[in-house]
Amino acid sequence: MVGIVLVSENKEGAEMLKTARRLLGRIEGFATVMLKPGSSNARMRKALQRAINKINADHGILILYDIFGSTQCNTCRRFLKRGAVELITGFNMAMLVKLATINKTMPLKKLVPFIEKYGREHIAVVSSKRRPIIVG
Repeated sequence: MVGIVLVSENKEGAEMLKTARRLLGRIEGFATVMLKPGSSNARMRKALQRAINKINADHGILILYDIFGSTQCNTCRRFLKRGAVELITGFNMAMLVKLATINKTMPLKKLVPFIEKYGREHIAVVSSKRRPIIVG
């Protein structure tokens, strides 16, 4: 299984995982961690390491963080190991739901490019969709 770690500055990651669990039921291989602004780099590294250690991930770790370039993102980058620990910045609910259904079957090497593409494809400007909207 590929372990998934949702990293956020506040409770966004935990709340999104809670929503995914409400939709799907039991989800395995996920952990969340808050890396609060103003925390020391050492404290953030320890918190992230604890989250990674919680997961029984024999096929690697995928870290998801909300935005590229922040101090928290740079902390996540320190954990990168090609083929073992990867990082994607910018995640959405569609990605989490999909990850919960494939993290046991798809190896990290294939999962990373797949879920990046999947996340991009599941962002839409609704008014530009030409499909009829059925109400009621």
